[in-house]
Amino acid sequence: MQETNNPNNVPSEDRDVFAPSDVNASYQGAIRRPDGTYAMPQRFTLRVIFAITSGSALLFGAFSALQAPVLFVLWFYGLLMFVAVAQSFLFRGIRPRASSIIAGTLYVVASCLIAIAVVIASNVPYRLSGMPCICAAVFFGPAAGYVAGLLVASLLAVVDIGERIVKRRRSPSDVDGNTD
Repeated sequence: MQETNNPNNVPSEDRDVFAPSDVNASYQGAIRRPDGTYAMPQRFTLRVIFAITSGSALLFGAFSALQAPVLFVLWFYGLLMFVAVAQSFLFRGIRPRASSIIAGTLYVVASCLIAIAVVIASNVPYRLSGMPCICAAVFFGPAAGYVAGLLVASLLAVVDIGERIVKRRRSPSDVDGNTD
């Protein structure tokens, strides 16, 4: 039996609670979804690769200007990459927000586990046990994932807006290849 508010026949367990129900699964390669959200595409074009490179350079410049610790910069870039991959592949690319939250939680918890293992292996006396660190990570992870997803989506929104501006400025003769 077909649901009345599910025009694209997306199974109810695959629909996003964060997005309208009319998201079509055929838009997996698009930057901008039909509901207006932006998410990392599964296939990159040259413009997306250029935008990722430019955004990384700007972010690295900001971290350098703020004199951020190298480990934090590496951790943050890892979070961004993990969230971008999750947006592309989790839930078949349909739920970018939920993917970002899940990826952020997993990444922050894994980071805490690695940090605890490093501290234990280094035989350095520490006062904080691992459980409060994991509990804090479970609460901090979704927010970190959401913020990372917001940065990824903002970068892709800039790409999409730039592409629209370029398309508007092209005349029909430029599209056809006529230079007369």
